[in-house]
Order: sequence, then C-alpha cells, then structure tokens
Amino acid sequence: MDFHQISEKFLNLLKRYYKEIYDDFSESDLDEIIKLRDEILDFGNEIDFSNIISKNEEVEDLNTNDIKYLLYSYIKAETTRYVRDHNVPKERVERRNDLNEIMELYLQFFNNTLEIRNTIFKDTLDLVDNSQIKNLFIEESEKKIIKDTRQIKIMRFKKIKELKSSLSLFFKSGFNLTDESENRDMILKAINLFFLESIEQVSMINNEINILNYAIKEEFTKTSENGDKRYGDNNINNINNKIQKNCPPLNIKHIAPNIRYLTSKENTSNTGFTFKDINNGTAGVVINDRENFYSKVFGPSHTLPTISIAEAADMELKEALEQEKSSNIARKNKEERDQILHDKEYSKEEEEDELKARSWDDWKDLNPKGHGNTIRNRG
Repeated sequence: MDFHQISEKFLNLLKRYYKEIYDDFSESDLDEIIKLRDEILDFGNEIDFSNIISKNEEVEDLNTNDIKYLLYSYIKAETTRYVRDHNVPKERVERRNDLNEIMELYLQFFNNTLEIRNTIFKDTLDLVDNSQIKNLFIEESEKKIIKDTRQIKIMRFKKIKELKSSLSLFFKSGFNLTDESENRDMILKAINLFFLESIEQVSMINNEINILNYAIKEEFTKTSENGDKRYGDNNINNINNKIQKNCPPLNIKHIAPNIRYLTSKENTSNTGFTFKDINNGTAGVVINDRENFYSKVFGPSHTLPTISIAEAADMELKEALEQEKSSNIARKNKEERDQILHDKEYSKEEEEDELKARSWDDWKDLNPKGHGNTIRNRG
C-alpha cells in the first residue's frame, strides 16, 4: 500500500471506532467490534510505524497526516478492552490476566504519545494523578506536585468534557477537515482527550486488579484451610506467598463503584467476597450489586450541580428582594410605633394642667350648680 492508501485505511478505522464504540449514541454489535479489533491488529502487523514516526521527535516536525497514527495504540487498547469486558471469564485469574494485557496496551499509548515531545499539552500533564504513569513516562521537570487528588479528578473531568465539546464536529467529519492547520489542531486535541480518558480507564483497571488480587488470595487461603486435595500443600503455600508479596492488604477505600468485573452485564451471579479493614479489623462483604453499580460506572467522581448558574442567580435575586421587602415592612412598623409613643408623650406642665382639670371636673360632679341654695339658707 502507498501512503495515501495507508492513510485512508487508518481514517476508516478511526471512523468505525467512533461510530461503533466512542459515540454515546452507538448501538454496538459485539461481532462488529471483534471484526474491527481484528482489522486494527492486522493493520498494525502490516505497517511499520517506525518508518512514519521516529522516536524523540518534536510534534512540530511531524507531517499533519502522520500525527494521527499516534492514535493507533489507543484504538487498539480500546477495542481490546471492549471485547474483553463483554467476554468476562469465570475464572478470576483469567480476568486479571486480561486486565494486565489491556493495561499494557494503554501504557503503550502513553509511551508513544509522550515520546513525541509537545504532543501532550502542559495543562494535560498537570491533570495526571496516576503515580505509575508519572514514574514511567513523565520527566521530573514536568511533574506537578499533587496536593488534592480529588480536585485533580474534578479538573480532569471538566477538561474531558470541554475537549469533547470542541471535537464533536471533528469526530463526526471522520477525523479529517479540509483546512490543514485546523485539522492538525483537532488531531492534537483528540490525542490529549484520549490521553485523559485513558488515565481514567487505567485507574478503573487498577481498582479491579486490586479487587481480583484480594479475591484470589482469599480463595487460595480458604482452599488451604479446607485442605483441598486438588492442590498440594507446598504448591498452595508457594502460591499464597507469591500473592502475599504482590498483593498489598486491601482496605475499604479500595472498593470503588466503577469496577467492571463486578458490574459487567455478563457477570450474572450476585455473589460477593469478604474483606477486612486493615485499620480496625472490621469485616465486611462486597456484594455484586450489578445493576446499582453498573449505572455508576461512567459517572463523575463528584456531585453534579442540580441547577444552572442563571437559575441560581434568579434564586439569589428573589431572596434579596424578599429580604428588602421584609426590611421595609419592619422599618415602617417601627416608625408607626415611634409615632404613637411620641404622640403619647406629654410635658410636665401639660400633665399638671390635665390633673387640675380632672380635679375640677370631679368637684363639679359632686357639687352641681345651685346645690345648697334652700329657703332655710336665705337671709
């Protein structure tokens, strides 16, 4: 194939990935996804990407048509994850092996993008909170000290939402715009968007692997205690020691609501496994509440607002008007009370005159006019 045919074929793979997996309104058929994954793997076997993109280059030195090939390892990881998540094996060890393989594919994507300098924006690197990714791929000078992991997750979620909104038309156009400069900018934005989303995927995979490691350890421990004859005692002890070294004690905080193994639609059993909090020794059970957890898999890690900024402003304005109205009524009532008190106030002289007038009225009531003028009293 010539370069034009290679480019067209890869663009076709990107279009199908968006349509069948990434698009929120896609109704994917598993057989079609498997076919897409196989074609992506075949494409990687046919093309030697080292002839197109050299390591340690700067993105400014790359041709616009070549930058899109940095997305190959991403769509390879995504299609593999999708297929494996919809064919979850019954054995936990097999599932853990699948997750480790998927993890390696995402790490390959991180490696490919970070090898080309300036491909990943500075503000994107600041949103990396995964220590494994930082230690493997990010230079010390570019690392940012993370003080609040939760805040970083919130900022990353907002950045993903912002990039998705700006790339919507680019994705629907088939990852190819007529204007070369605009097309280049959009491809770089898409790489940064998928970089951030891959961090989220790696975080979920790590959580699931921790759960599986603990479950496998518990399973072998119970087998050893029950004296299962399927395994020799020495073999069980060796396996337990190996798991003990590779699997740190699981704390309650490791139980995340976005564990695909427990929430997979293919995992129809409702069984769980016990765990013990390493801080206080409290025992508990992780139950496979599939439907409840499944609805939260892709949910944000923080509480979303329930009203818009405009609605909040209207509420504040309404409260301010009500407070002002109440203040006016209170002020008016106070003025009325003050006026009444003022009207009832008398000076000392007015009070003496009033008392004198009252005494005179009382005397006149007791001594009506003409009282005491009888014939006997006449001279």
